[in-house]
Amino acid sequence: MYARTVGHGSPVIVLHGGPDFDHGYLLPELDRWRDRYQLVYYDQRGRGRSAENVRPEAVTLASETNLIRVLSPAPVYAGLVAAANLAAAEARRRDPSVRLMISIQVDVANGRLVGGVGGGLAQDRADFPFIQALGLSSYPYLAGIDDPDEIPLDYYSRLVAGAPLPLYVIEGGWPSTSALGSSPDEQRRYIERQARLLDTAGALAWFQITFTDLDVATLGAGLAPFADLGLVDKSLQPKAALAAWDAVFARPRPR
Repeated sequence: MYARTVGHGSPVIVLHGGPDFDHGYLLPELDRWRDRYQLVYYDQRGRGRSAENVRPEAVTLASETNLIRVLSPAPVYAGLVAAANLAAAEARRRDPSVRLMISIQVDVANGRLVGGVGGGLAQDRADFPFIQALGLSSYPYLAGIDDPDEIPLDYYSRLVAGAPLPLYVIEGGWPSTSALGSSPDEQRRYIERQARLLDTAGALAWFQITFTDLDVATLGAGLAPFADLGLVDKSLQPKAALAAWDAVFARPRPR
């Protein structure tokens, strides 16, 4: 795994974002602290200079394709389709065993966002014929769903009914803040509901995109709708959702 250390003083481990980034986008801005701290950067496994000899089981070649199709000018979406299909051909040439994926925005696919546009996956399957698995992104609290228990149990499974694909949750969540009409207990119930949705769909994996709440004062007010999705707060104190998450995580894994 690649690591880079600069500076002097108390050590600080620098974590880059993801899942598709390496530490390079943090430079040179963070290096300005090298006179006060010893900064330890590293590229997470499979990213940047830590990607050598890594053979992933699955690779995502385009993200939230249906949302981009709805919101972007047609040439932008056309470019995405062309680039993803070229990348798929190259990935298949290099490693025929790798599982190729895209991700979609579930709330859009179910007709709950952007003027009621839905349409399931038909257009995505046509435009990205290489897909062998599907990533899911869902923020139902932004899609007019007021309570986690109101999320239909087939909210995910209906999207692949009749033409199954392996499913992975790679983005989404439910806030714990009253500013968005929620509460810590409501967020806990979302985690439990999410587990039932994934069981219904036979999903393979669930990635919790933010473990810790975000500091909007530092990162910007534009992130406010997504700032309180963490399982712990900004002081790393556990929220009720963490116990629900731990219970799901502790379940026996299929073999």
